Amino acid sequence: MNFVFNNKKVRVVFIIIILSFSSNSSTESSSLDVYNLGVKFSLAVKWWGLSAQGDMEVIGKENVRGQDTVIVRSHVTEVKGFLSFIIKFLRMYRESNTFDSYINPTSALPVRYEVYKIMQDGSKKPTENVYFDRKNKRVASFDDDSTIVSNTPPDIQDTFSSFLMLINRFNNEDLYVDKCITLNLYVYRESSKINVRVVGQKVVDGHKVYMMKIDRLPPIFKYPASISFEVVELGDIKFPVRGQCIIELPNFKDIVIDGELSILSRGKKP
Repeated sequence: MNFVFNNKKVRVVFIIIILSFSSNSSTESSSLDVYNLGVKFSLAVKWWGLSAQGDMEVIGKENVRGQDTVIVRSHVTEVKGFLSFIIKFLRMYRESNTFDSYINPTSALPVRYEVYKIMQDGSKKPTENVYFDRKNKRVASFDDDSTIVSNTPPDIQDTFSSFLMLINRFNNEDLYVDKCITLNLYVYRESSKINVRVVGQKVVDGHKVYMMKIDRLPPIFKYPASISFEVVELGDIKFPVRGQCIIELPNFKDIVIDGELSILSRGKKP
């Protein structure tokens, strides 16, 4: 793990590498359908020998207020003091370690979003539980229906559903220089907009590589942040493989965190 000193910025580097497909990966589909039951990604990050593991998996289906959804569970495993250190820079998740997105696979938009911590005894300590009320253009409490954010864009979504939507769009749309994908996100009890731009293209070892950039991330962090990453065509899929996130912090030295993202399973068709 690299630890680099510099002025007034924290650089969180996610080097994302496809490691392997598990033996139960679907061979029937020629592309990656991120909403298939059993689709699973795994992320491992390290810093100075400390590490944390995370995974995201489509675990089931549920009807939420009349809408059929797939349940996408993202879970973080805390290892030593790594996450507690990173959480100091976050505005929203605090001690939460589990994030459930209930996504309508037809629209690729979430209907419900629940954040909580699974305690050692197996109980849930809730942090957030919201409903995306698109008819009334708002994000509301799933528990008491009180309005949290009003006048929201019709395509607003949570952070984790947006990650899957990006991968889905990478695999179902043409990518070219200057293409821009705009996402409206619900983060920290407010609506934010991000623009994902294709800023370059090249060929490496016979594979097309698209350089992507988000000039400004939503306020998940307390301080301004941007991210750049690469999407590579690997066989029948396009997948993000390397990236660098820069978080600007006053009077702080640079931190470099390496990570690996794996596709553990492509899941099964409905």
